[in-house]
Amino acid sequence: PARSDPYIRAAVLCGFQELVSESRGDAVDLVRRAGIPQDALFDMDMLISWRALGVLMELASTELEKPSLGLEWALTVPAPFLNVGPLGLLARFSGTLGEWFGLSRQYWSHHTNAYSLRTLEEEPGGNLILRFEMDKLVLPSRQQMEYTLGSTCEMARVVAGVDDTSYKRIRFQHLEPADTSLHERVFRCPVNYGCCHNEIVYD
Repeated sequence: PARSDPYIRAAVLCGFQELVSESRGDAVDLVRRAGIPQDALFDMDMLISWRALGVLMELASTELEKPSLGLEWALTVPAPFLNVGPLGLLARFSGTLGEWFGLSRQYWSHHTNAYSLRTLEEEPGGNLILRFEMDKLVLPSRQQMEYTLGSTCEMARVVAGVDDTSYKRIRFQHLEPADTSLHERVFRCPVNYGCCHNEIVYD
């Protein structure tokens, strides 16, 4: 990516080829058209454009006729969740969601500079919020954020054994999709749309 372009490690593409192949698509052609080097499909440490990733996901969603591609992809990434590099391993050494999120924040810039993680109290002594903060001038695509929040929740369940009751609410900035059945299956808690931030509210 250009020096001024937000980046993310190509590890995020883990499982993309398999998802596309199952739908008889061409992953190499899709990444090329999105402006991502095809080598990114094989080199997890390559830095790729965050904007181009959004283009890729929306393009794939349309061409593969998968309106919830981001969530479908999040469900197919196998443990140990190489899509976020070593951050997934930190979950094994964390006793709570808050502890894992805190450790992840320290290493997040090694994975991406497109957004940061911030933990807030919803109210004094109440639930906590994991907020995905990003440049307001570089808004993510719907598929990007559904993939990001979906894979975060799934990773916490599988790697850290987090119980579903830990999640209290999911908030997205984008508007509510026509079909939210997969959102209910993935998040298993209330999901709000058209919010000010993309965030996970947890116990």
